[in-house]
Amino acid sequence: MIQNSDIKRFKPLNVTADFQIASSVGNHDWAIPFIGRKRSHQLMQLRPIYDAGANLTLSSDWNVNDINPLAGISTSIQMGKRGMPDIYAAIDAYTIKPAISLGLTISPAVLK
Repeated sequence: MIQNSDIKRFKPLNVTADFQIASSVGNHDWAIPFIGRKRSHQLMQLRPIYDAGANLTLSSDWNVNDINPLAGISTSIQMGKRGMPDIYAAIDAYTIKPAISLGLTISPAVLK
């Protein structure tokens, strides 16, 4: 859960936002009794963080989520305005973006 006012802080702080989203399609009404309606809308805000330019990664928290990255890629696109903008961004979030988070050098040619 991320407060909207904190989203813009990820990029300047060079913080990676990692999400395990294999089962996050739809709303989060299940969370309302635990954290309230307002906070339930602050769960899984992939697109705002992506749009803010932060390094966003997708992963699985096995055995809670499916270990298959294709499930997470599919879910991240099905999330609509809260999810990833397209399949290319979702694949990057499972591949290139975690490498950047780990400090691995990426050639600019690879990113094209």
